[in-house]
Amino acid sequence: DGTYVLRDVAESDKVKAFPKLIEDIRRLISESK
Repeated sequence: DGTYVLRDVAESDKVKAFPKLIEDIRRLISESK
């Protein structure tokens, strides 16, 4: 099923972007102190 594959790819992209997002948030928090 093509839609399943597309959803799978989107999920893995989100997981890849997540650590960078946490890093950005941590940086913002440390800069605002």
